[in-house]
Amino acid sequence: MNYTITRQAEEDVEAIGNYIAVNWSLDRALRIVWEIRQEFRKLGETPGLGHFRDDVCDRRLKFWLIHSFLIAFRWEAQPIDIVAVIHGARDLGPILEERME
Repeated sequence: MNYTITRQAEEDVEAIGNYIAVNWSLDRALRIVWEIRQEFRKLGETPGLGHFRDDVCDRRLKFWLIHSFLIAFRWEAQPIDIVAVIHGARDLGPILEERME
């Protein structure tokens, strides 16, 4: 595997899947979760992908958008480390501050 994922990020993915399953459909939830995990693999293979969010945190993290979710990852780690999968409308600062401690 070319990436690691924190417990909190794994919980993020599970919560996303549960929310979509309850509010839309199980099929849609399974598809979205599968697509998110595919993006983890892609990022692990090409850690230069993504962009910085200087308004949210320092450059230890990069971000990658999949649907309306941001994947936050430590891009200089070997392998990369997925630290969060968060809806883009949420206030990212406090969530990431807590996770980067």
